[in-house]
Parts: sequence; C-alpha cells; structure tokens
Amino acid sequence: MGELPVRAMITGILFGLWPLFMNRSGLNANISAVAFSATALVVILPVAFVSNGSSLMNIKWMVVIGCLFTAFFIAASVAIVNSSSTADVIWKMVVAAGISGALGLLVFTSMLEKATPQNVSYLFVLMMIFQITVPAVWHIIMNGLTVSKIIGFLAAVLAAILLA
Repeated sequence: MGELPVRAMITGILFGLWPLFMNRSGLNANISAVAFSATALVVILPVAFVSNGSSLMNIKWMVVIGCLFTAFFIAASVAIVNSSSTADVIWKMVVAAGISGALGLLVFTSMLEKATPQNVSYLFVLMMIFQITVPAVWHIIMNGLTVSKIIGFLAAVLAAILLA
C-alpha cells in the first residue's frame, strides 16, 4: 500500500473523530464552530509558516501569529461567556476536536498536493470510507449491533468498494 492511501485513511479517521469530540464538549453549535476554528488555526498556522520556508523570527509573521493567538483567546472568552454554564463545557473535548480536525486537514492537503487527477477520486472514496467507519463503530459501541445495521454496514462497504 502506498503513501497516499495511508494518508487518505488517516485523514478519514481524524475527520471522523473531531465531530464526536465536539459533540461531547457541551458547547452549542455556533460557539463550538468558533472554538473548533480557533483551535485548528492555532495548530495549522505554525506548521504552514515553517513548512513554507518562512522564518518565525520574521517580525511580520510574529505579528500575525500574535494576532491569531489573541483571536483564539477572544474566541475562547466568547465561548465561555455564551455558554449556559462553563462547568458543563468539557474543554479537553474542544481541544481534542480542534487538534484532530487540524491534523486531518494537514494530512488531507498533503495528500491532495501529491495526488494525480487519475487517483484523487479513489483517495476521496477511501478517506470517506474511513471517515464513516469511525462514527459507525462509535454507534455500535453505544447502541449495539442489530441485523439491519449489519446489512446496512455491509451494503455501505460493498458500495464503497464498487465506487473505488
């Protein structure tokens, strides 16, 4: 198995995880979107600057990073103020969602960079199979397995194989 299919699988797993984490955070929809975006931005930006060959010592980039960290703390403050009860928010889940989404995006874009027009659709299908598998496994853990679910999962696997 090559490098790109492995990246597609990892991306699918990470993209399947972050919504499950955010769902357990206790934040409402709009605030969770802000918290997710801010956390992902904090994870992705330094990687983007370093991998682009830019020096982090450059004043321009330090100002940008400083502004983004400030925006992150403002977003977190907004989330705290607008949350019905801060005691109900599980911040570890918010951070886990942001980090898994950010890492997924980094792996996904690195996969896209190297994918050819001939294999990109296969990689998308492979990514989606793994993305769907994560919440499906979670559903089975939480609710058990019925005959209709087994048939549905087998049909989904067969469809994914035929589409790939």
